[in-house]
Amino acid sequence: AQNVTLAPDWEKFIPLPKKATVAAKRMRVQQSTMLPDSRLLFEEHHEVIQRFIASPGSFKRTLWDLCGAILIFYDLHYIPITVFDPPENAFTTFMDWISLLFWTANMFASVC
Repeated sequence: AQNVTLAPDWEKFIPLPKKATVAAKRMRVQQSTMLPDSRLLFEEHHEVIQRFIASPGSFKRTLWDLCGAILIFYDLHYIPITVFDPPENAFTTFMDWISLLFWTANMFASVC
């Protein structure tokens, strides 16, 4: 069995059951046993890191996922058409770049 602890900001969104008092005590013990240097490093960079973390139910994350779904549907239709070697135009070039940039950024967004 693994002990899983939530970041303090996630606890706001997830109501803990009443039986979680033991887990909460374990979390406090784990935090108190952190090395002083690592705790200081965490506290210094916590606000910077928080800017890059999107809650799964947030508006920004939902909008990001919606853009990904639109690009998937575009790719589903456009990639098979490329077999017939259609002429490139400004729209297809634009969408190729948008798709490339989005999926590259999505790799980094998924890690955060």
